[in-house]
Amino acid sequence: MNTDMMKELARLERLTEGFRARREPDANKLTLTMNPGVALTYRRFEAGTNRDGEEVSFCVADHTNTAGYVLSWRETQKVRKNYFMDRMVRVGDPRRRQFSATKYRATALRLAERRAEKFKARVAKLKAAKDAKALKLNAAVGEEVL
Repeated sequence: MNTDMMKELARLERLTEGFRARREPDANKLTLTMNPGVALTYRRFEAGTNRDGEEVSFCVADHTNTAGYVLSWRETQKVRKNYFMDRMVRVGDPRRRQFSATKYRATALRLAERRAEKFKARVAKLKAAKDAKALKLNAAVGEEVL
């Protein structure tokens, strides 16, 4: 009974937030509430892994929220090796951050693609710098040993 009451309260809260977003769309453009009957489905642009070993992707919602905006965000999720299946698997719930809202889906898609490409370029640049530093260190150590 208590669970049913909590579910009803959550549903009423979502409805209230939806009404508020429809009444003042510009003030509530980052609302995560979708129109009734519409599930949150989205497209993911994989960007690689960050320094914590988490998988990073940039996402765009397929549908508009109740305020009429298309959302895009950054999603990170922990991964670990599953030795039984011999592959990497996602662990836990993804963390969603850096939300942005636009009126047009094409703009949101371009934004997510651009963010993913910039992230990939930054990771490649940091990896190249790390490799160069390691080579320089190995060369210095090799000279001292001889």
